[in-house]
Amino acid sequence: MTYENDVYLNFEKEIKETISIYKKTVGGFTPRTDNILNNNDKIKSIGNLMKSGEAQKGFKTLRNNKQLDKTFESLVIKYKNLFDKNIVEAAQWRLDHAFDMK
Repeated sequence: MTYENDVYLNFEKEIKETISIYKKTVGGFTPRTDNILNNNDKIKSIGNLMKSGEAQKGFKTLRNNKQLDKTFESLVIKYKNLFDKNIVEAAQWRLDHAFDMK
């Protein structure tokens, strides 16, 4: 297995952990985040979330529970080499302005 495959496998593992943390925080049912988990192109799915001008429920829930480090945005920053520069910049902006977002 190559380094790139290892990085992607770790990325996928952390997506599952992020969704698990979010589910525990909201008490279970999360159809939108489950769609990401079941999508074969997780990079594109998460990238599309970053392009959205609004903060998703999961982001706001984790933010309000002082768990910004558990958000998809944090994963984008951690695995920035997997994403286009504009996606990384959007994720960083969201983290930097987390408490300004409604």
